Amino acid sequence: MAQNKEVQSLLGSLVESYRIPRSSREYHRIKLTSTRALSDKGLQRTNQFDVRARLDGLVEKIRILNNDHTADALQVRVTEVSALDTKWTPELLSLLLLLSDRPSKLHSRKDLGPVNPNIPHKEYELGQIDDESSDEQDTELWKDVDFANDGSDEEFSLYPGSESSGRSEHDSESSHQETLDSDLAAFMVPVRKADLVSLNEGCYWKQPPTGIPEREDGSNDQVAQPLVLTELQAIREILFMLLGLRTAGYRIDTEDVLFTIRDEPAGSMQHLLQEFCSIGKELGVLRAFVANQEHVPLMQTFQSALHVRIQQLDCHFNERQTSILDTSREYVASLIDLLTDTRQQTSQLLLLTPVVRGLQLSTGAQRCFSVLEGLHSLTCSAQSQADTTAYEYAANIFFQCFYVYLHPIRQWMEHGELFERDQLLFIKREATLTSREDIWEKQYSLVKSDDGVLAAPNFLHMASTRIFNTGKSVDLLMRLGHMSDEVTSQDRETSLNFSTVCIAKDPYMLSPFAELFKAAFDHWVASKHRSSSAILRRYLADQCGLYRSLEALEVLYFCKAGNLSSAALTPIFERLDLRQRRWNDSAMITDLFRTSFKAAGCIDVERIAIDCGRPKAGDRSMAVLDRLHLAFRLPWPIANIIRPTTMSVYNQIFILLMQVQRARFLLERTTSPKVIQDTSLNRQMKLCYSLRARLLHFNNSLLAHVTAMILTVQTAEMKDRMYKAEDIDEMVAVHQSFITKIEDRCFLAAKHASLKQAIISTLDLTVVLFDTAKALRKDDADVGARSSLMAEEDDEDVSSSDDEGGGIEQSSDVLKKGQRGNGDADSRAVYEKLTRIATRYTQLHGFIAVGVSSLSKKDTALCWEVLAANLNAGLKT
Repeated sequence: MAQNKEVQSLLGSLVESYRIPRSSREYHRIKLTSTRALSDKGLQRTNQFDVRARLDGLVEKIRILNNDHTADALQVRVTEVSALDTKWTPELLSLLLLLSDRPSKLHSRKDLGPVNPNIPHKEYELGQIDDESSDEQDTELWKDVDFANDGSDEEFSLYPGSESSGRSEHDSESSHQETLDSDLAAFMVPVRKADLVSLNEGCYWKQPPTGIPEREDGSNDQVAQPLVLTELQAIREILFMLLGLRTAGYRIDTEDVLFTIRDEPAGSMQHLLQEFCSIGKELGVLRAFVANQEHVPLMQTFQSALHVRIQQLDCHFNERQTSILDTSREYVASLIDLLTDTRQQTSQLLLLTPVVRGLQLSTGAQRCFSVLEGLHSLTCSAQSQADTTAYEYAANIFFQCFYVYLHPIRQWMEHGELFERDQLLFIKREATLTSREDIWEKQYSLVKSDDGVLAAPNFLHMASTRIFNTGKSVDLLMRLGHMSDEVTSQDRETSLNFSTVCIAKDPYMLSPFAELFKAAFDHWVASKHRSSSAILRRYLADQCGLYRSLEALEVLYFCKAGNLSSAALTPIFERLDLRQRRWNDSAMITDLFRTSFKAAGCIDVERIAIDCGRPKAGDRSMAVLDRLHLAFRLPWPIANIIRPTTMSVYNQIFILLMQVQRARFLLERTTSPKVIQDTSLNRQMKLCYSLRARLLHFNNSLLAHVTAMILTVQTAEMKDRMYKAEDIDEMVAVHQSFITKIEDRCFLAAKHASLKQAIISTLDLTVVLFDTAKALRKDDADVGARSSLMAEEDDEDVSSSDDEGGGIEQSSDVLKKGQRGNGDADSRAVYEKLTRIATRYTQLHGFIAVGVSSLSKKDTALCWEVLAANLNAGLKT
């Protein structure tokens, strides 16, 4: 009740303040309306959370309007008031909000308008307050409400004093424009003409030429005069030029300086200003390269590295300008100080200018190689000059670019993959492949230029072969279906950067960078090369039977198993010397070889095939065996190591061994089963057996040289080296070296053609001697019976005299006729024939001995000395 009386008293005083008499009717009506309004409020307390939210919103609004100073001050004061912790604190804060007047714009009390206490109170006419109250009650109470939009607080408000309910769209736009105009007006200052003139005079780059002097040729053409600037203005021009901006004082492309320094002699600072221009031109080259559009990842990485360092330089120059424009600091304009600072800041960046200029001389992938080679040379040069800062600066950029180049190399070495779009890798895949035996040799190849130089950075040429072979090993493993996780494992890979390559190996930075990088990169390549190569070599040996195939070649072509070789060759020699027509049947000989070598466990006899060709009918010389071709088909993985081109050498050695064994076969059969009673034939028989002994010694010496001294020794050495080889390429090289050695030392090389022909001619003498020995036998029936027995094995008759041909057969017939005639003339003819054989043998043997002795002097191999000694011993017998 006491509170109601106090409220009623205050309301009465408020109504009387409007000069409404207490006794009037209007007084009672207004007081009653006001009492009802207050009674509806119920004297509720202020919502403290709402007040706090409004204050936080006000602080945020002030910050959005870029007035952090006022926002910080308001936040501090709100915190202090909140700390009072009284029950009237929300009311106090609400009161402060109600009393606030645009706090985001009016920063202090000076900004508020003056308070005029002489402003008269507003005079209300009789009935005015009543009309407003009536409007409030009648208009707002009975106003139609659009309940369809009751969810939007912006379009409708239940409070009559809200913005959205009491103004139209036009009023909103007009008030917003007035507020905007007032905001803009706060930033506008009156312009004075004197200040504008001073500003225009400061824009020296817009000033017209000060004079039009005459040229030396007397013409009156206008010549632009150099600008006359103060030292501070010159610093501004220099900084703009160094930042890559267009200036009126410099022409970077021609290195022209278009201004002079006021109060300084014309040429005193010309060198200094020209040096600034030179630095700006070098920086312009780098900026132009960074502005270009590159599509190759390595070039983009190089661009990015340059861009970052150019931005750092620009930030330094901007800070320099800020320090000059800062009026709180005393700065003395000095071109010398600026030049010293510019040299220091640009010294490392300008080292890259020659690298960028070198890109203009190359195209395609060569541009990337030029970048890597240039950065590598720059790093080596900086390290050799003991410039630690430049050394680290260039090395970091080099490793950043090299890491991108390393990506296709890693893909190739780990997965055997080549990307068609990537032209940086120096390896290419052939479009077609003829057979699986050529995968290792012909599927991939190194990319080289027209002059034979590898298309890769020069510091990678030494490691290119190992990189190439590692990828081929992985590709071959994938084709064999044996791709192991060990190949693609990343655990052994070491990162290549400045810390691991240079600092970790040489903390004092004394070792040459080229050696450090080569050692680190070789170790990186070896970590991938060893795993893939070891897995492939182990798979070829264990699963594909590499050493089993080498053993098969040794047994088949080198006649290592003498009993098996004799079983296959003896029937061929017998048919050949009995002049049988079908001695060279390929199917028959192939079946003979397969049957004979079936006992050898290392040979798959189904892979053997023999082609005998078409020898001349009746030809019984050693050359007839040259037409035989023994083929042994290797598994295709092994054929990638033992190349098909080397099989011809294997076949030539086999033919040579066949010829030596055939000569031995004939010499062993050049005997007489009975004692010769006719003394007239003793001389011939003695000479015949003397020739047999000498030819047998020569044959044994040659056979020992080929088999024991060359094939056995070189095969063992080849197997040992192949077992120790690092990769397939080295295994191929080892086998090729083995083939080259045996080809040279077995007289199969082209340079030994004369010696080989002499050896074959000497072996041919065994055929003549064999026929002569048969002619000297007295028991023709025994010879005929033996011939008939051998003929029955092949169901063929002995060749008639019509099938015989050649000098060897004719000489045999002569000897037989001489024997039947028992004439002295025929006996002398036989003796002369044997004498000519002996003479021919002596000539050939001496030629061969001299040739081998000469070879032993050129080649220090022990085999030549042993063979020469054996041949010389044969000359003395």
